[in-house]
Amino acid sequence: TVAPFDVDEEVNPDDNDSEGWRKVVLTLYDEKCKDDDAKANPQYGTEKGTVTVMLKVEKPAKSSSSSSSSSSSSSSSSSSSASASASSSVGDKRGATEAGMEDREGVKQNKTKNPPQINLLELKQKAERERGVEKPIRERTAPLSHLSYKEQLRLKEQYGVTMARQLTRAVYSKASSSLATKEVIPKWCRIPYTFRKNGIPLDPILPPPEHARERYRNKCEFSIARNKENEPEVGFVVLVRQNEPQVEAPDSVPVVPDAMKAVCARMRKLVRESPLPVYSRKEQKGFWRLLMLRVSERTRQLLVLVQTTSSHSPQRPEAKQAVMEALCGTGGETGCAFSGFRVTSLFWQMSDSISDTLGQGTPELIFGSPFLTEHLLGLNFRIAPLAFFQTNTAAAETLYGKALGLLLSERAEAEKEEEETGEGEGVETKRRMLLLDICCGTGTIGLCAAGGEIEW
Repeated sequence: TVAPFDVDEEVNPDDNDSEGWRKVVLTLYDEKCKDDDAKANPQYGTEKGTVTVMLKVEKPAKSSSSSSSSSSSSSSSSSSSASASASSSVGDKRGATEAGMEDREGVKQNKTKNPPQINLLELKQKAERERGVEKPIRERTAPLSHLSYKEQLRLKEQYGVTMARQLTRAVYSKASSSLATKEVIPKWCRIPYTFRKNGIPLDPILPPPEHARERYRNKCEFSIARNKENEPEVGFVVLVRQNEPQVEAPDSVPVVPDAMKAVCARMRKLVRESPLPVYSRKEQKGFWRLLMLRVSERTRQLLVLVQTTSSHSPQRPEAKQAVMEALCGTGGETGCAFSGFRVTSLFWQMSDSISDTLGQGTPELIFGSPFLTEHLLGLNFRIAPLAFFQTNTAAAETLYGKALGLLLSERAEAEKEEEETGEGEGVETKRRMLLLDICCGTGTIGLCAAGGEIEW
């Protein structure tokens, strides 16, 4: 008699051998146990243990008439076929098991009948192979943009599951080996091994609103360097050769708003006409270095920060004036408009750091407001040029709304439990929840939580 079994389809890619061997974990169950058993799986019965086998994975044979091809296709649960006697025996057992359980309700469907065209391991290997190779700027900055959005979500969800599994295993292993009692092991990792090996359970991935899937970045940093034609350019680094970055304009990058692309084009024209040179990372000399932009889709404001070196001090006032005229106009309190956004803040920063970073030097406000205003979950946030703020405002609302909803739901359940048990009788039953907003940046999480009656 063959016991029911389930294949662990979320095998850690690091456990797989590069020469084609794949580790497969089989979880065995006892059919005779009742579903109401405390440790029973409602679909299969009680878990009896796990068996780990190694299967040799080969490419499917081209000819369907080949005997090895036909036998391997019946024994494999993915697009790859597994050879040798071990694979055929596993296939026979799986076929027998599925035949014996096909009348059960809720039988787990085989998710690998239509295998994905790409997975995280393939993406990682591709990135390693192409390290140092020149790529189109779209592929360099948005490597998943050639896939359908549904496939992008699937890959990101797979990544989240992998991280959750590794975190759960690591915390449980560290806690159980160094602490005397299991009671102090975090509650979220004190779950049956069957589930712990796959990590803490996660809710399905939440996509942002459709309008926030392209041109959603509310902050970008652009290097001022030279392109492959050796002309001054404002954009993203696509290649570094001999410590000198090669930059390409962001025109084809789908996540950059049109207003930012327009500002980059205006700055490119200014830098090319300027008598001051762009900064050379190799020679560590020059003037123009970086351009940082923040935008708010909801207030239509645009904050600009231009970074230069401290050199060429006699020409610096003229350079500042040229930037102000190009981005803010020749007068008045409102700046120039770019694709429906208007420059409301212009900062100047000097840095002689070897690396390209905005962390060096205090920005000097030379035009407009000292902050950009953004709306999030009914609140108005004032964002300084160097402050941290989520780069996709609409996605941040989706994320924060879900997280705060879970917090409030947990508190409501605790209050209800106290009422049912009588523990809260005669006292105020409204529970107080303390939230620590660590590394809070602009403070979006804590401030949004305060609106939900959570102390922070």
